[in-house]
Amino acid sequence: MKKKSLVFSLIFFLLQNILFAQIGGQTIFQFLNFPASARIDAMGGTVNNIHDDDLNFGFQNPALYSEEMNNRVSLSPVFYLADSKYGFVGYSHSFRKNSLKKIGSFGAGIQYLNYGKFTGTDNWGYITDTFSANDLAFIVGGSRQYNEKLSYGVNLKFITSRYNIYTANALAADIGGAYYDFRKEICIGFSLKNFGYEFNQFSSHNHEKLPFNIQAGISKKLKHTPFYFL
Repeated sequence: MKKKSLVFSLIFFLLQNILFAQIGGQTIFQFLNFPASARIDAMGGTVNNIHDDDLNFGFQNPALYSEEMNNRVSLSPVFYLADSKYGFVGYSHSFRKNSLKKIGSFGAGIQYLNYGKFTGTDNWGYITDTFSANDLAFIVGGSRQYNEKLSYGVNLKFITSRYNIYTANALAADIGGAYYDFRKEICIGFSLKNFGYEFNQFSSHNHEKLPFNIQAGISKKLKHTPFYFL
């Protein structure tokens, strides 16, 4: 028994220098990482490799905007913790120069997070006012086919957050590419998400980073079923 305790203590001592607590607060506008729909959330929240008529995937990877999404509307309101609410509203449209030549597919949307109402107090605890806190992103993007199987696209974002009298604004973009084999129903997606610049900070002496990340994935749809391997 003593020998087991000694071994456990030794392992714990060796590992303590590589244990990390949860890391948070390193980037601003974290609401940009929220999934655009319940379907995307159910698939893990970072899906960028599904090629179908769901326009929400175009906001995950702009290369996935397609003619199948033409005139589609998405509305995804979510009642979150306490009085907070978040959601997404989007629309997609495709354009052609003529019956043979495609111009491209485009999308526009609004992503939001409302934290509800708060009560403001002074240093002595007396109520001074009530205020709200909100995050908002306006998104415009589009894609074009490079050839029968390859496509590429870009999303541009204007982001604003307002907490009482404090405001922060930023410009960001997503760049994506996709490979889709219609016969084998395999889709490979790659995207650079939320790279940009915060040009107006909550505090003039505190410039914060955007939640930039790189995503890549592959999906395979099973024939004659609605199921995917991701």
